[in-house]
Amino acid sequence: MTRAAAERRQLGAYYSPSSVADVVTEWAIRSPYDRVLEPSFGGCEFLQSSLSRLQHLGCDFPSSQLSGCDVDPQAFIHLGARLGDFGDNFLLGNFLELDASAFDGKKFQAVVGNPPYVRHHNFSPVLTAAARRVKSRLLPNINSQASLWVYFVLHSTAFLEEGGRMAWLLPGSFLHADYSKCLHNFLQAHFNSVVSVRLRERLFRDKGADESTVIVLADGWSKLPHRPRGWHHAIAETVAQARLTLSGDETIRKPTSEDDELAAKLGDHSTPLGEYCDVQIGLVTGDAKFFLFNAAKAEKLGIGTRFLSPILSRGALAPGISLSRQDLNSAFKLGLPAKILNTSKGSSASVRRYLASMSEQSLSKNATFKKRSIWHCPIEAGAPDAFFTGMSHRFPRLILNVANVDCTNSLYRIQFKQHVSAAKKKMLCVSLISTFGQLSAEVYGRQYSAGMLKHEPRDVRAMRLLVPKSRAKLADTYRDIDALLRRGEVDGARLLADKFLIDNGALTNEDCQNLASSLVRRRNLRWLLK
Repeated sequence: MTRAAAERRQLGAYYSPSSVADVVTEWAIRSPYDRVLEPSFGGCEFLQSSLSRLQHLGCDFPSSQLSGCDVDPQAFIHLGARLGDFGDNFLLGNFLELDASAFDGKKFQAVVGNPPYVRHHNFSPVLTAAARRVKSRLLPNINSQASLWVYFVLHSTAFLEEGGRMAWLLPGSFLHADYSKCLHNFLQAHFNSVVSVRLRERLFRDKGADESTVIVLADGWSKLPHRPRGWHHAIAETVAQARLTLSGDETIRKPTSEDDELAAKLGDHSTPLGEYCDVQIGLVTGDAKFFLFNAAKAEKLGIGTRFLSPILSRGALAPGISLSRQDLNSAFKLGLPAKILNTSKGSSASVRRYLASMSEQSLSKNATFKKRSIWHCPIEAGAPDAFFTGMSHRFPRLILNVANVDCTNSLYRIQFKQHVSAAKKKMLCVSLISTFGQLSAEVYGRQYSAGMLKHEPRDVRAMRLLVPKSRAKLADTYRDIDALLRRGEVDGARLLADKFLIDNGALTNEDCQNLASSLVRRRNLRWLLK
């Protein structure tokens, strides 16, 4: 039986492969007497795996020990085909609206499943109210942007007996989303152990969902919170490798708390970047393809440079830690989008023809255009002091704006505070390139698909940097690091920044060696997660 992708997305229904359901139930179900709950049973793969697991353990009537809930009537068709007469153990409805008296007040030794992946802005009013009640009862401080799966995980604990277990298939956002951090704290405070295994294999790609999957296993439920115990994290290429990892045949990676402690120890002598600057997103054009130009496009349309302003549209246009007009002019000639249409100085016949090529339908649908008094004037007054590359594969950079231009929202605008001297601005750029700065970027950043490291504005402000009072040879170091980065010599630039910090008393050689080891571990983990 199949269903349209749009309907599946609305319900958050992505049925799990039997192979991964088997891995999860093998871990969660340990006794022939275990009662098992599946809060959103959908295609019944977890129930089928649970049935087989209980039979393997010697249970005579395994179906009597299984219970579940689902909001989708079609799930009960799957249920009948898989389990036959399923009795009163399975309820049609919204799981979040059930209280602990459901299922005849039973408590369960194991909760397993793949909760629905529905984003907060797609919640119905009923779902919003139910999620709010769960939030109020269990985790009031969680971000209101949390997806539906978070509330399923939280609410499931109401049905666990003391010492019980939960085993879930969750999206990759479990590891990096802001709202997930509150959930991490909750799990660590209420379970004796938590293990996560991230799968590089995409389980739901054929169903229109390309997000990675994390197996999350929590053992030893306690209603009363205790001191958080941390969790172990592992990476597996395939479901088969995840099975080996969980069986103990492969080593689970230890958490990187040691690395965090090292950074925190040195961080006693460091300062949040937010002490020195404000961070804002760059220009939102509303249609980058329309507004951004390279030389070939300008020539083809006959639009002269009078109506084109230089702009930093992507980090690659600034290869070092400074940006000059020459950098942008060279990029423009090489075919890169280094200029933006600027009609604030009037227009020409060719500009008017180009503006007229934007259809009325596109104009009426574009929310960004509606916010402007003149839709084709995205340029704002003033240029930032520097730029921050908020999304990168290797590491972010702080780039001084020698060119006196603006940037698009693929970068952040940095405005330094009045007390920050010109020398200190260069110092911050150098410090970020150092091993300490790059490790700090890893600690405060978020890992996204393809191993990308992303920083939200608040992450940039929170990132800590070493800023020694002594700054011998700062100008030379800044210039040489800029030149090394432009030649692609990233490690050479980092080592030169380290030398500067050592020479000025901010680090020792041993500190740098330990930091470098931590940085390698962090990056290898991030890149393996892609």
